[in-house]
Amino acid sequence: MIGPFKNIFEQQFKKSNDVLFFFLVFALLTLIYSGCAKQVPPSGGPVDKTPPTVVATIPFDGTTDFKGDELSVTFSEYIDKNSFHNAFFISPVVRNMKFDWSGRTVTISLHDSLKKNTTYSVIIGTVVKDLNNKNKMALPYAFSFSTGDKIDKGKISGKVFDSKPQGITIFIYKNLADSISPAKVKPDYISQSGQNGEYLVTGLGAGSYRVFAVRDKNSNLLWDSENEEIGIQFKPIALADSNNIRSGVDFQLTVMDTSKPALLEATMTDRNHILSVFSKRIDSSKISSGNFSIIDSTDNKTYPVLYVYNKRRKGSNILLEIADSLKDDKLFLTSKNIIDYFGNKSRKEETEFYYNGNPDTVKPKIEKVILPFDKYISFTNPSFILRFSEGVCYGNLATSVQINNEAGENVDLSVSRVNDAEFVVALKKQLHPDEKINLKILMNRICDAAGNKEDSTYEKKINTINDLAFVTISGEALYYPADVKNYVALKSLDKNRKSQKMLIGKNGKYILKQVLPGKYFVWAFSDKNSNGKYDYGNVVPFEFAEPFYFRPDTLIVRKRWPIKNVNIKFK
Repeated sequence: MIGPFKNIFEQQFKKSNDVLFFFLVFALLTLIYSGCAKQVPPSGGPVDKTPPTVVATIPFDGTTDFKGDELSVTFSEYIDKNSFHNAFFISPVVRNMKFDWSGRTVTISLHDSLKKNTTYSVIIGTVVKDLNNKNKMALPYAFSFSTGDKIDKGKISGKVFDSKPQGITIFIYKNLADSISPAKVKPDYISQSGQNGEYLVTGLGAGSYRVFAVRDKNSNLLWDSENEEIGIQFKPIALADSNNIRSGVDFQLTVMDTSKPALLEATMTDRNHILSVFSKRIDSSKISSGNFSIIDSTDNKTYPVLYVYNKRRKGSNILLEIADSLKDDKLFLTSKNIIDYFGNKSRKEETEFYYNGNPDTVKPKIEKVILPFDKYISFTNPSFILRFSEGVCYGNLATSVQINNEAGENVDLSVSRVNDAEFVVALKKQLHPDEKINLKILMNRICDAAGNKEDSTYEKKINTINDLAFVTISGEALYYPADVKNYVALKSLDKNRKSQKMLIGKNGKYILKQVLPGKYFVWAFSDKNSNGKYDYGNVVPFEFAEPFYFRPDTLIVRKRWPIKNVNIKFK
């Protein structure tokens, strides 16, 4: 671009013979062009793994009597603009903001007037990424300013304990009524958790506060109870001018879905099977054939359902098996008290379906043998789950399942129902570590609703787990309340691995046995309602969560290395 200008001024130079004029103008044009060139991050060199940070803000943190209509934030490196837009929060909320970028600095124009004599809190969340390598900010950045001569200096801080804690949105409400839900009202103040789960809220005045941690997937600053996890505070939060800092407001996330399951449709897949579709996942261990009935409206006759089970384990589709007795008439399926995995119970509902006279000729099979330790069972409390391809007669199952030890001796067992296609087989005696047993199922005794059955025997070798695969963890609880039961627990960072807990003794000692290698959070809680489990509280009507306390570091458990002195403080 400079070339054409150079030629023009060379011609001018020849005409005027003014050397000084030529070089001055040429230098000026070069400077202007280079200044207008687009700024880009440098390339080459080692991969940048350093998270971006905020290096300056206007106004400064703690500014009073702010009269401007613009804010600015300067970062340590070039920033992905969209990530900043999703991470910038100002409380109380200001709408109609405009973002203008110049290099590493963004200017936020406030087109709405700020309130008089009000403290504003600005949070820049950790979803901000640098432009070059998409590194996210390690910690949220917060600053406050006031439009009056006084600034509120209240602070609330804490940590979200989760396997993926970064970017959890913190909803802060001032003087929120117990009957108001974060599903319907947006927060007064907002923050986000960093890579290690820590968060900070500043610029808070005197008053009572309600705080929630929400995995706000759609970033609408409302809690979607069906799809988004939430954490509830476990202690009251009241700030005063003389006591305006609250730390340790920590959270664990859980799903608190309060919506009732609904029957959407029913389809007869053959003359012995009806597929019922619900609006959400159904806990088939909490329902049975008595929750359903079939009505022939022509004859005004009711037909029973024989077997009930999930088409997919923990799915929303429930298969019903019936005797071959329906007619090609107008048919209705009725369901009632269907329970989802959050304990919500459906109303009585009815849906029409059409007759399908195709015969069922498929024989039931063993779909899967589910073992508690991947490929092994425990030797202290040996049990496993049998999952069939469809519902089968439970009465014949107990005599059809046989287990022999290595000596060929029969081992006594019991069979209990999960649903009509899934059963728990529990051995009545303790086995030895690394012992082999043989599972045998006489399939010719097991039939479905149509009478189909396999004329064969299913066999499978099963091993108990080796004692050396486990680790023992022991320690002591400190400062625990003596007036309630207290538990220590492990929360695995591997969601496919079961967590475990145990009651802390009166002397504060505990020992956790049969812990598999992996990474764990070690935590403890006070069981205030003595129900033997941790309660996450309730949103509406509001109830505090039970108090809990985490060890600050993740515990890494390795094979054959017992871990002692894993102490935890209840404060």
